Amino acid sequence: MEPGETPEACFKREVLEEAYAEGICTLLGHITVDHGDCPNWTESSRYPKIGYQVFYHMDVTRLHPFEAEFESTRRILIDPNEMQRYYKGWNPVHKQILEDSLKVGDMQKSNNYLIRGETHDIG
Repeated sequence: MEPGETPEACFKREVLEEAYAEGICTLLGHITVDHGDCPNWTESSRYPKIGYQVFYHMDVTRLHPFEAEFESTRRILIDPNEMQRYYKGWNPVHKQILEDSLKVGDMQKSNNYLIRGETHDIG
């Protein structure tokens, strides 16, 4: 997060920078990440000793042309059920977060831009 930036504003900025997408966010929740028992953590570590990860669902309302100006080199649309194939660190916590996000999308009866990797009209 940038100084003075809210978690939601950070999420929206990151999605715009990495996926060239914009949309409406719904807070799913957060987890506490405590490195207190990690013998490799030091004061000079990249992350704080105790931090938080905040999770959002986004209903994509606008997909901009992908220009690869930031950290991402490409954008692909995938079936959420295939997520573990694309993320080597996939674990049960990630699975639950994705399931919760998809439930929010279903409840909002929104256009989920990742379903089956199809391009939907979200205009």
